[in-house]
Amino acid sequence: MADLVKKGKEKKLTVAVNGIGSDDFLAAKNFEELTGVEFNLMPTKGSTEQKTAILGGHVDASFMNLSQMLSQFKAKKAKIIAVLTKERSQYAPDIPTSVEQNYNVLMTATRGFVVRKEVKDEVYNQLVDIYNKVINAPEFIERSAKSYIFLGPLDGQKYKAYLEELQKTTQKVYDKNPW
Repeated sequence: MADLVKKGKEKKLTVAVNGIGSDDFLAAKNFEELTGVEFNLMPTKGSTEQKTAILGGHVDASFMNLSQMLSQFKAKKAKIIAVLTKERSQYAPDIPTSVEQNYNVLMTATRGFVVRKEVKDEVYNQLVDIYNKVINAPEFIERSAKSYIFLGPLDGQKYKAYLEELQKTTQKVYDKNPW
């Protein structure tokens, strides 16, 4: 990551992200804020465009989800500089984290299962039970691993707290760079 910062201070690098406002975009903006580097961000319509841009040499770098480039990394067709987490990925334990490299830029894609507040407690509890059965089912865990889908289940309160913290981070980026 230090090399990326150094090169980014020497010249403005073109960096692909998966659309304005995406987790990739937020990670890139947080990295810029932390390091003082300013990228020429190139929004794409998805990971396929990001892969094409990076593998074809059309961009200097890309902020994207690890699962989207892990196959290319393992085939030695791409380099991955860091995972933007506190702990190394179980799927790529040789790739250092941003924190290990002294860059406190954290970002992961998350998916949540939510319902309207008007849903009756009985129905809500049934849905939570079904969710817990699925997320803990060995078949589901195995299938997720094969697709490099990272599981980090949180209960409702923890997920709400996570989203509230993410909202604060996102708001700071938006306030400086409204889209």
